[in-house]
Amino acid sequence: MKLVTAQDDRGTVVLASGRLDAAGSDHFAKLIEDLLRDGERTVHVDLSGVTYLSTPGLRALAQAYQNFSALRGEFRVLQPPPPIRAQLDLAGLSDRVLAESRTTSSGRRMRPSSVGFRLGEFTFDAWEVPGLPTTQGDYAVTIRPGATTFSWRAIGHPAGSGPEAIPEPVVWTPQTSGFGLGAIGTTADDATGRVGELLGLAGAVAYQPTDSHRADCLTTIGERPPTALVASGLVVEGEYSHLIRFRTQPDVEATPLAEVAETALDTTGKNAAVIAIVAESAGLVGCCLRQPPEPGAVVTFDLAATRERFFFTPHRAFAGLTAIVLGIVARDPPDTLKPWLRPMPGTSLSGHFHAAVFGYRPVPQRSVGLAPVVNRWFQDLDLRMVLHLIEDDRGEAGAGRNAFHRGLCWVGGLGPGPAV
Repeated sequence: MKLVTAQDDRGTVVLASGRLDAAGSDHFAKLIEDLLRDGERTVHVDLSGVTYLSTPGLRALAQAYQNFSALRGEFRVLQPPPPIRAQLDLAGLSDRVLAESRTTSSGRRMRPSSVGFRLGEFTFDAWEVPGLPTTQGDYAVTIRPGATTFSWRAIGHPAGSGPEAIPEPVVWTPQTSGFGLGAIGTTADDATGRVGELLGLAGAVAYQPTDSHRADCLTTIGERPPTALVASGLVVEGEYSHLIRFRTQPDVEATPLAEVAETALDTTGKNAAVIAIVAESAGLVGCCLRQPPEPGAVVTFDLAATRERFFFTPHRAFAGLTAIVLGIVARDPPDTLKPWLRPMPGTSLSGHFHAAVFGYRPVPQRSVGLAPVVNRWFQDLDLRMVLHLIEDDRGEAGAGRNAFHRGLCWVGGLGPGPAV
């Protein structure tokens, strides 16, 4: 992202070019803050050179508008290209930030999108509530009648570097969930040099680009779900059948991910399940790519090469923050799924989980819908990192185990996969 300031008879003009993604929005927000501190009260931002706009970029534009309005100043956007203009329209920002308000062909002023950039109610009423006892966590289960099992498919190679690792576009509708390696975008060029850890669910997608230290994300805007490319991973389609509300029992430090996963799988009565968790983190252990995978590359275990290619948490990290975790857990998985899963120490399960880490927000402890919670978190909170989670059972010599204080866990049974 390149930002150049100039002066004209209207005040300060910011010429923006490049990608207004998570990293770009940091630079943009800092520039706006500096202009406000310097006493500027009229700022116009020329977006004609912007090629990409993600949810953090939309949030930065909305925040700039609010800050200038609070000071009785003026913040306006000029010349957004058609794809960028469409995102502003769908987010309900056009009537507030565009230099010329939206009008119809008859000149009538149009109202902003009723969806807006913030989503509304959390409550999901079509649930029935029994209960469930267990060990380190207290659990209550809510059942959604009529939900079916998830279908699933694999993209690319489990190691992420097979010869067929050509990114495939996936549209992340509210019924689509998935994780693996990929990048936000629609064409292979969008993924070049950026492929990293990725997860998508409930109409939102997040990933850790390898060309930046800042995680990026995109949410559903209006009726248009985001598109992201998957080079290697699992994608599922369907509806969650159970919601589990959990919290750690008194005098217990935390509730392990392995226990939540085992409890979730048992509630479905299936051998495999899709699990989506929104929780207050007690500590996460994971890794992410520092370099994009190379098709056909040979995986080595040289320590120096591994450190250059991967980032690892040396111990449990991100305690006290909020995490959205997506994964698949199975007991005796089918052969087609087995290469994608790893044993979960201390259990009879295998699993594969990715996590998006956010700033702290209390997790509601009531029956709520997944999509409103996820989209509110993506839109309102700072996305810190996207990780592939690892379960380390080496005791004090290891990094530790993934665990939570309290949270919500949506789960649905996994049906048969594609034919071999």
